[in-house]
Amino acid sequence: MQGRTLSAAVVGLMLALGHPCSARETASSSASLSTPRPEVTQWLRLHPEAAAALERLSQGARQRFLRGLMVRDGAVVGFDPSELSAELDAQDSQAFLASFGLQEYAGMIHSHHNQPGALRRIARGSQPSELEGRFDAFVAAVSEHPRGESDSAFGERVGAAFDRLFPEARSGEMLAAFDDHDLWLVFRAADDAAGIGPTEARTNVLERVFAVLHAHGLAMDQDHVDVQQRLVAARLYARARAFTVAHPEAGLATIPKVLDDVGSTASIPTLLRQEGTAWRREGIDLRKPQVLVLSGCHNAEVAARDIAADPILGPAFARHARWLALPPGEEDFEQVAEWNRSHAPQRMEMVYDRAEWTLFDRWLMPTFIVLRDGHEIERFSGWPPEEASERKARLIAALRRAGLLEGNAGR
Repeated sequence: MQGRTLSAAVVGLMLALGHPCSARETASSSASLSTPRPEVTQWLRLHPEAAAALERLSQGARQRFLRGLMVRDGAVVGFDPSELSAELDAQDSQAFLASFGLQEYAGMIHSHHNQPGALRRIARGSQPSELEGRFDAFVAAVSEHPRGESDSAFGERVGAAFDRLFPEARSGEMLAAFDDHDLWLVFRAADDAAGIGPTEARTNVLERVFAVLHAHGLAMDQDHVDVQQRLVAARLYARARAFTVAHPEAGLATIPKVLDDVGSTASIPTLLRQEGTAWRREGIDLRKPQVLVLSGCHNAEVAARDIAADPILGPAFARHARWLALPPGEEDFEQVAEWNRSHAPQRMEMVYDRAEWTLFDRWLMPTFIVLRDGHEIERFSGWPPEEASERKARLIAALRRAGLLEGNAGR
């Protein structure tokens, strides 16, 4: 299961190793350095085929890719896919990643060049433009997410950085004056700002930039998907449906019906539960003994399989666990529905609004929280394969303490 990713997303072997992946995966702060780290430079010297593949990218994109490349102990352990999805089609992305020994991650790249013969008209000069310098500053802001900073504070900071760096986005007339390359960069920044801080105001800006992009004949199918999903993430369902109808050429997914009997009166966290083709919002009483699993990434799927196969955890989780996906727009309705078809005993529900779920200040997946009387009995994140037995033992012990195992109530 794969959710939407932002342009600062870092994927790679860190995920394969089972470490917790953030709902808004970001590069380490070192990705904002002006030059590649020494270990990256050394790795490229030893791998000339990878160095040659970098020529497929424009100069600015090449520099940003190298700043997001993570090398540890002589091996690539992470990379930022945004420049690949922005400038390469699916075939070129696969060849590029193969040069870095990362071909298994080609399926994670959502190329913006996925229409046959419809490559972008991006003017790639020999030197990055003045606006591209501003875009680099924005990428640096997105790439720095200190551990002590909540996701909501992160979203506010990124939004403020966008407003400061791209004042032209307030005016369609000013946007129309950009060349294709710079307009595309502003769209990418607006897309990230709306994705990290999904508010109506941020989405309004994104739609304004998209309208100019579309008028210039530059909007690809993936750009339509991004705008639709940002509207959904801001819970602007009527506008998302209207956008879908207005752009039949993009083949956008239908937005399902959301049944909201709660409204603005919710005093407890709420989620969306699948009911056929619709989704119903309902409140959750966290005072009851239960297990919450923030899930949705590959590592959560591995954990789900391991837990379902365990003779103790499987039945206990089927009775007492809630598998939580990110809110709509950050996770896809259909992908959650597919999870529910494939993991019938471990049906997933979607968080309605991150702000309601104060238990999660950083949305790492998978995160396990065992509750009793509203208090945490246990919490941990990640599911490294080599630690699966230890993680299962921790869960069993926590379930016993919470009274969630048969014959262990009150222990």
